Parts: sequence; structure tokens; C-alpha cells
Amino acid sequence: MAIEYSLGAEELHKIGEHGAKRIRTWLDSTCRFRIDHSIYDLDPQGNPYSHLGVPQLEENRFERFDLVGMMLGEDARPGRTIYIECKEYSSAGNQATQYKEYLAVCYSAFVALSEPIGAPADVEFMWATSHPFAVTTYLRLVSVEDITTVRGPSCAAGRPRVRCDDWGASRSEAMAGDRQRAH
Repeated sequence: MAIEYSLGAEELHKIGEHGAKRIRTWLDSTCRFRIDHSIYDLDPQGNPYSHLGVPQLEENRFERFDLVGMMLGEDARPGRTIYIECKEYSSAGNQATQYKEYLAVCYSAFVALSEPIGAPADVEFMWATSHPFAVTTYLRLVSVEDITTVRGPSCAAGRPRVRCDDWGASRSEAMAGDRQRAH
């Protein structure tokens, strides 16, 4: 007889908090990031920090990231704001599926932040995980094609993270940016 065990929300919360702390320590130690807050930090009034959230194209909707901070230049001066999604896994799990949702969230945030200023927003997004996933497609994870493919499932599911009638390939290219050229 096998005993089935599944993690409850509290256990998952603790695993997630441990992962976010570990990733925060690692990023801070590189001297290329200054992580200001995690989703688990509270302000002096005991409330979650609101700047961990980014606007989405869907009106009055925000998505929260696990960590937020600044990228630091070679001279240690603060640069772009960076939003980090942390995943603490012991296997690949369903990260490939979650990553596509993450791309849709990032795209929606990038467009929502860019439109008011009429230029690409000065932000970065990072997926930080403790276990590899999608190893056969890794180099395509930040390609314009993969960013563009999140449109289909998002629109089909009726969850308009992106404008289904106005995708904007140039925005996919801007979001892929230097990351695509680096591979």
C-alpha cells in the first residue's frame, strides 16, 4: 500500500520563501544587483510593499513578483529596475508551462509600462530557478518567436494578458532585446 502525500499551501509557502531568500542572497552576492524587497517583506506598517507589483494590460490588474530591485552597472550605480520570479524546484516539474505564463505577464507589464511614456520601459524581468527545465529548448526561451507564442494560449483562455488584436511584433523584439543577441 502506497501512502500519497501532497504539500499544502503552508508548506509550499515556506519552500517558496526559502527559495526567494536563497536567490536574493545569491543575486546580492554578485554585486550586479541590489535587491530591495521580497514578496515576504512587510513595510513598517505591516503591509506588503506595493512596488513588487507591475501593471497588466487588463484594467486594474497587477501581478506581483517575488523580488524587486535594481541592476547595478560596472561602477555599482543603480540602473534598471528588475522584477524577479523565483522558483524553488527539485525537478523540472511544470516550469515550462509556468514560464509561458510568466512571459505573458512580463509582456503585458512591459507594454503597460511602455505605453504611457511612448518608449520601451526601462525594466528587466528574470526567472530564477533552482532546477533546469526545457533543456532542449533553452536557447529559444527568450526568442521573439517564443515571446510571440504566448499570445495564442492567453487569448484562447480568455485571459487577455496581451491584446489579442494588437500583439505588436516590435514589442516582442524590444522585450527580447539584448538577450536574444547574446545567445
